[in-house]
Amino acid sequence: MNVHACYPQVAILGGGVAGMGCALWLYHLGMTPLLFERGARLGGQLCGLPRVNRWVLGFPDTTSVELAARYAAHIEQSGITVYFQQTLHAVDQRSRGYALHFRDEAGRPNLVNAAALVIATGTRVVGAEIFGENCDDVSGLYERGQIGFHPLDHLENLASLHGLNVAVIGGGDNAHHTADDIAHHAAQVYLLMRSTAKAQPAIRQRIEKWVAQNKIHEYRHTAVCGIDRDDCTETLRLRTSSGWVLNVHRVFVRAGFRPNTDFLAVTPGLQTLACDRDGYLCTDHGKRTNLPSIYAIGDVTHPSYPAVVTALADGAIAARAISTDLIWQ
Repeated sequence: MNVHACYPQVAILGGGVAGMGCALWLYHLGMTPLLFERGARLGGQLCGLPRVNRWVLGFPDTTSVELAARYAAHIEQSGITVYFQQTLHAVDQRSRGYALHFRDEAGRPNLVNAAALVIATGTRVVGAEIFGENCDDVSGLYERGQIGFHPLDHLENLASLHGLNVAVIGGGDNAHHTADDIAHHAAQVYLLMRSTAKAQPAIRQRIEKWVAQNKIHEYRHTAVCGIDRDDCTETLRLRTSSGWVLNVHRVFVRAGFRPNTDFLAVTPGLQTLACDRDGYLCTDHGKRTNLPSIYAIGDVTHPSYPAVVTALADGAIAARAISTDLIWQ
């Protein structure tokens, strides 16, 4: 039994790191957090990252997947209520708080009253949309394993890239890490950047060493405007904005992330939430949005330094703000 059941309920939309961190802080601040997750487990993007996360203090040699499991176990141990496979359909403002209308995977309704709502829906990787309308069946290329979009999908079988020509699209940290990993195996790696390199200096230095060895070839101010498959040679033709064509065997897209805020436009009660021009939710120093008693945390707010630790910090900040705001209501 949840001993906090008689205290103000706070609904948290999203069961990633930020959402779980906020839930734990709310719990210890004397409130009743309710976590609502669209998927079947907690952890968000960490669940798809099997690589060791070296950046979280106190957890050396721990993969992001293992870290997600630790956080989820902490939530379970605390007795915090979690609703899985829930989609928010409408929000009705009440005199004190909101009535939230959810539906589960089977379409069954779930009405929850909450004194506050926290949006922690995170981001998603940019995928086939970078090719616009000029691509030839990108979904088919994905199914054949010739193109990938997830930041770490190249790690699944690096040995299979031995001797191949591989293109990596993107100029940020993920693109540089991918190119560095693949350069140990592929014959040639082509790093295509829409503008200039935006990676951290340490990873840039590794790439520059590969460039000096002619193992990685960089192309800046180069956008890929089309892609199609040559069935005879089983290669891909990349058509670039510069007018030239590059033939490769595999393509890994690392074009960044976009916020999971599309649902706001179709969710009554949330359609007036303020977002910036890229769709990220706007908040003040306490993670408050422009609507009363609605907060936003984590990557969905476009943090300057997206990471596990900043997501946890966001959750704590919002929980403290909610605690203060509810006291003075």
